[in-house]
Amino acid sequence: VQIEKSNRRKIWVQPDIFCEKDQAFIKNWAVADLFQSKTKLRISAQKRMKGTESDGTDIFYTISLNNNTGFAFEDLEIDYRLYIEEQGFNGNPDSESCVAGKVKITSLPINGKETVQTDPEHLWELFEEVQEVYIETDGYGNSETYTDVSKKKVREDKLTGIWFRITGPAVAGTPVIREFCLPSSLNRRVTWIEEPIARKSATFAGSSRNTRVDPLVAEATRYLKGDGVDRNPAKALELFKEAYDENPTASAALNIGKLYLRNKRLSNYALAEEWMDKVADAGSGRGYNLMALFFSTNRNAPLNDGEKAVKFGLKAVELEGEEDWTLDALACAYARNGQFDLAVENQEKALKKAKSRGSWGVGELAGFKHRLDLFRKGTPWSKN
Repeated sequence: VQIEKSNRRKIWVQPDIFCEKDQAFIKNWAVADLFQSKTKLRISAQKRMKGTESDGTDIFYTISLNNNTGFAFEDLEIDYRLYIEEQGFNGNPDSESCVAGKVKITSLPINGKETVQTDPEHLWELFEEVQEVYIETDGYGNSETYTDVSKKKVREDKLTGIWFRITGPAVAGTPVIREFCLPSSLNRRVTWIEEPIARKSATFAGSSRNTRVDPLVAEATRYLKGDGVDRNPAKALELFKEAYDENPTASAALNIGKLYLRNKRLSNYALAEEWMDKVADAGSGRGYNLMALFFSTNRNAPLNDGEKAVKFGLKAVELEGEEDWTLDALACAYARNGQFDLAVENQEKALKKAKSRGSWGVGELAGFKHRLDLFRKGTPWSKN
């Protein structure tokens, strides 16, 4: 043991020159010092996945201690915190949570290695079923209503990391604490939480339908079709806007955008684009896809605008991905803009995807093929 004398000289002496009480203190101090050594007592942790479910994944950590200190340790307690980021989608807020737990190592012998694991924690990936009502309207006021049921993500959990504290031997009655973080920078981004609040219950899943919206949409459709009432697109627009105010979904915004885009009495392309932007803000590319088709395949030739059509077609693909219906619209846009090489390339992909989908009828598939033949001949396609 090295000691410092009153004259500040440092000398080495054998521990047995001290009394038994001091010898015990020196031994405890030496063991505690080795307990803190990163080379003598190696600590590691690994993240594991227990299984993948339809609503997420179970994860846990294995924690390993490798003892090369020359001393055995008993009853080591590991207090851990899991930090989880709960990312919200489609209007649901982001949040963070912390999960606490404890594991013990009853004995860690000299030159021994022990591994324990944390309790499994579920990382949620949740979706809700959304029923959306769409109104198809042509330029002459004719309309058709259809319902689309889809799933939208509302929450996805991401594991930020683990921070644990190992309680070791005591010196003068105070236990020595060894800390470990994975990733190592975690303790610079989060704080240790003594008593974490319980995680948010996973009760997002379910229907997002608003009971007041359906009657409004139904009444708007009656005025749009003239079903039992005088046909009145302006009244239909008013009711669609009420439905949007009640529940601002992509389908509600799309119904309004379509009226501004395709109804002769209400035609306003600037407002149509504003509402299609709202459709996109709600996570759907259907509005931009419709704009691409409107400006590339319009039976009213002066309304065709290839440059606009391509702009909206690309936005639709960006939001929805390369689906048969987005590629079909983009191909029509490229053809209207005179870019027939790109039109053929995208229409070939659209036709291939349409065939593999298996849900298109013979007539629809023939339409994909007909447009491809036109583009190969250098001819845009227009609706009859």
